[in-house]
Amino acid sequence: MNYWFILNAVLFMSAVMLYIRDSSVAVLMAVCGLAFILFNWNMHAIFSKIRNLDNRNERIRIAGRARKIMPFHVVSGIVGLAFIVLHILLIYLRYDVTYMKFKAVSGGVAFAVLSAVVVSGYLRRKKATGKRRLAHLYLSMLLFWIMALHIIW
Repeated sequence: MNYWFILNAVLFMSAVMLYIRDSSVAVLMAVCGLAFILFNWNMHAIFSKIRNLDNRNERIRIAGRARKIMPFHVVSGIVGLAFIVLHILLIYLRYDVTYMKFKAVSGGVAFAVLSAVVVSGYLRRKKATGKRRLAHLYLSMLLFWIMALHIIW
């Protein structure tokens, strides 16, 4: 099992525990958005698994599944972004802008990076290059860790 699956599960369970502690609609939107984003992030784990396998038949089988999942990757990325926008709007309406300053700053940075991930994914879909692939990958990794800070802190 890829360690990204484990990190995704830990992050998602942390978000669910936060929702149990503060069961508001705004946090529910965040958990839903996170579920879609982590589903997309699991594509990296799948591609890492394909690269690390020695058995060619196994690589072909997993690559075939990844190809079938890929159309959902785009849709779930957009749906995840929509849930996060709803989360931001609900938080803005519920709290003052200066409420929990670190939470607000980390959330703003996470939203900016999420927007950059979506744009880089769109550009990569238009024309795939090595630089665009790496930009999408590194922005996604940065997003994961910023989201983890935002959720856990």
